[in-house]
Amino acid sequence: MRDQLRALADHYLAYLEVFDTIDLAAPHADYRWGHLPSELSGTWLAYREMFDEFSREIANTINQLINKEQRFGGWEKVVVNLDEDAFNNVLFEFIEPIATLALNLPAVIRERVIFASAHLMHQANRALDHAVWNDDLPADHSIKANNLEHYGSNWGATPKLISELNLLATQDDYKAATGNFRNRYHHRFPAHVGLGFTGGATRHVNPTTKRASYAIGDGEPLSLKDIRQFLHVQIGYAHNVYNAFKTLIREQETMIIRWESEHGIVIERAEG
Repeated sequence: MRDQLRALADHYLAYLEVFDTIDLAAPHADYRWGHLPSELSGTWLAYREMFDEFSREIANTINQLINKEQRFGGWEKVVVNLDEDAFNNVLFEFIEPIATLALNLPAVIRERVIFASAHLMHQANRALDHAVWNDDLPADHSIKANNLEHYGSNWGATPKLISELNLLATQDDYKAATGNFRNRYHHRFPAHVGLGFTGGATRHVNPTTKRASYAIGDGEPLSLKDIRQFLHVQIGYAHNVYNAFKTLIREQETMIIRWESEHGIVIERAEG
């Protein structure tokens, strides 16, 4: 065990040596970009608190994906020089935990943007609906993508946001690139990362005849190259979603400031 730990330490040092040579797949998502004024009436307290938290946590999650992809790239360079035993040890200790989290993050980003957008649309609708505004948003656990069309119908930025969300973490992308890893990881048994086989026997039901059949054969592991390519693509989609989310917020900020002015509240626009 001591020799194995010493070898792992050596591999980690090799990883640190190459890490700085790995470029980020994209710039990090930025923070503190809100333009709401520092003084607002109590009407917008919930909106402000939600925006501050949601925008920060969405940026954190996108940046986590970018950082995991960079770390994955560093290990991808290290393992090319390892024998099978060393590769297996490094895979278990370092690579698989990074890959498992990173492969889940695109779907996490998508769901968090949907959740945040629905809440902020709902709150910002006060600026347009005035006295007829109704606090009818579903409970948090019931918020889904289709809520965006309803609560976002007042906002010109909504169609673009929905369009970009429809490209991020799609089931087709997950299936094609990762063997539907995210869904299988949470509900069944996913393909292994780098080494090992799964799916010796798989049951299929014909949608027309309803008859079941069984396929026998091992499922190949996910290659590090394929995983990294999938992450590259999803990072690009995540940035597009984030930019569309910003456009939505800018539109809402304009209407909130106008609402405050119409109600006789003198405000100064925040810098940023």
